[in-house]
Order: sequence, then structure tokens, then C-alpha cells
Amino acid sequence: MMLADFTFIRPLWLLALLPLGGLLWYWWRSPGRDESRWRGLIDAHLLPHLLVDANSVKKPAMLALLGASGLAAVLALAGPAMEQATQPRYQRDATRVLVLELTSATAAQLEQVKVKLYALLKALPDGQTALLVYGGEPYLVVPPTTDVKTISLFVPDLAVDVIPVPGNRPERALRMAADIFQRSATGQRDLLWITAGAGAAPLPLAELGATRLSVLQLSAGVDPALVAAASSTGGTWVSLRADDADVRQLVSAMQTGSDWVAANGVNKSKVVDLGHWLLLPLMLLGALAFRRGLVALLLAPMLLTGLLMPRPALALDTSWPAIWAAAAHYRAGEFAQAATLFALGTDADSHYNRGNALAKQGQLADALAAYEVALQLRPSDADILFNRDLVQL
Repeated sequence: MMLADFTFIRPLWLLALLPLGGLLWYWWRSPGRDESRWRGLIDAHLLPHLLVDANSVKKPAMLALLGASGLAAVLALAGPAMEQATQPRYQRDATRVLVLELTSATAAQLEQVKVKLYALLKALPDGQTALLVYGGEPYLVVPPTTDVKTISLFVPDLAVDVIPVPGNRPERALRMAADIFQRSATGQRDLLWITAGAGAAPLPLAELGATRLSVLQLSAGVDPALVAAASSTGGTWVSLRADDADVRQLVSAMQTGSDWVAANGVNKSKVVDLGHWLLLPLMLLGALAFRRGLVALLLAPMLLTGLLMPRPALALDTSWPAIWAAAAHYRAGEFAQAATLFALGTDADSHYNRGNALAKQGQLADALAAYEVALQLRPSDADILFNRDLVQL
């Protein structure tokens, strides 16, 4: 690190050096206790010959301790810092769009599809991911984002009846996905189509350009049109399975072919606050001054620094107020409100409690899906396993 990288985060605190210097000067010029006591009784020209000021020996040391502690306190509050260049953060140069059919043809497998979506989002490689659903019209649920946890929040609410325009128009959904890819300008583009079948309308594969199409077919049998579409783009076709082999095959297909690029395209730097390290010499100076009178003087800058030093910011989980409210609704027997609020949580407990609230309403299929997600986060939890098996009966 170069001296040019040194800076002060809170430079206005350096102005406190002015009153500190004035205090030290005043104390240096003030007479000792013995001298002030005799000054009114003895002529001034006789004082140097009659008094030996014990403080004349100790005062410089005391001033040095007080000055050093005050200087350390002011510098700590001013925030001495070094600017450090961070290493570039890399991510895959890839964009993927998950296209989900929400029609009567996929309603029976929808809860199983939700479990697959959670597994996919957890296993997908780095890059941007978007979620798009369709019926008679396509709807972009989540635009491309590197935070797949955001997409996970919307999975529990996926249902056929949320599509306002009924029908089955996959070609419109694929065209919307093509528009998303054109705006993303990434090197590798993957489209994962989760569908019961290709349908009668011709697929706009030419509009997808260099997009690699993979298909998760929900219906039984093999749809030749889907197999041919995936094969022609270098993607893969899999059918829905009870185990995770389908998810592993899809993830493996989307992991190949993407390069690594610096995230956001630029390298950023950070400023490291070193002020806290000045508290250590401040405490050592306090230990050297362990005597009556001076200890109080040195404790003052130590306590002031401890109170005024900025604390590191803590990342707060904003979902906790909603979880508390959900627990209150659950205890009051308001299970619908509780299930909605529990859906805001992303931990195992939130999914487990959401499953309980759904089970209380008789929505056993949705409860089963919530328990399955909770088990992915905490596989050996006996309570989750028991309730999951109970709703399966």
C-alpha cells in the first residue's frame, strides 16, 4: 500500500486537535499545587529558592501521556484508512430463462414441479436467471437476476389460476424469452422449458438464435417435437422423474460452454477503517497512568472514543418481523394469513411452519411441497419428516 492510498474517513474530527493542544498548553503553564499555595505568602523572587516543585519532574511525563492518549483518540475518531483494491469478482457469462407452462395439462404435476424448481435454483451455476410463466399469455415473474433466492420466494405461489388469460400459447412465451436474451447481451444463453407438450403451434426456434434449449417434459411418453427442438439447439430433453436424475441432467447441460467474466465489468476498491487499532495503544497508555488523578484524565478520551467510534453495520434479516407476525396469526388460528407470511422466509423453519399452516387448511398438496423444501434445507429433521409422511397418507 502506498502513502497516497492513506486517507481519513471522518477528517472533521482532526479539528479536535486544537482544543487538545490548548488544554495541554494551559496545563503546562499552570502552577503546581504547592507553588499556588505559597504564592500569596512569599515574595515572587524568593519562590524559586524556597520551593522545589515535585511536579516539575512529573509534569512532563504526565503531559506526554495525556497528549499521546488524546492524539490517539482524535486520530481514531478521524478514521485513518487505507484504500485497498479488491480482486475482481467473476461470474459466468450466462443468462438462463426458466419457462414454465401453467395450464390444466400441468396442474397435476405442479407441486412436484415446485420441488424441482427449488432443486434447480439451488444447483444452477453462476449467472443470471429469470422466471417466466405462461398460459394464453406469457408473464415475466422475475427478470434476470444473480440472486436465485429472489426467484425461490415466488415459487410457492405458482398456480394455474394466477394466469389471467387461459390457454396454451408456448410460442408467445418463447418469443418473450428471446427478447430477454437479446437485452442481456451475454455469451451463453440457456432456455429451460418445463411443459407438458409442444402443442400445435409452430415453435419460433429461429427467433431464439444461438440459445440452447433444454426441455423438462411433464407428461408421460416422448414428444418428438420437444426432443427434436432440444437436439437442434445443443440442449437436452428429459422427462419428469421421481428422483433427482432429471435435475442433475439439466444442470449438467447448462454448465457447459459459458466463460467467466468480471462481475459488473469493473473492479471496485474498498476503504478499510484502521481507527479501531488505535484503541490498543490508548489502553496501554491508560495502564501506564494507573495513579490517582491521571487515570481519570486518560479514561475520558478512552470512553469518548469507545462511545463515538462508528459501529460496523449489521445486515438485518428483514423477514423476521413477518415471521413473528406469521407465528401470531398461527396461534390465533388464522392459518391463511400465517401461510402467506411464512412464505417470506427462506429457512427450513419458515417452510416447515408454512407447511403446517397449509395442512391446517386442508391444502395437503401445497403442505407436502413446503415440507419437501424444508427437508432439502434440513434433511434429518425428525419433525419435518414426521409431518411430511403424515400428509402423504
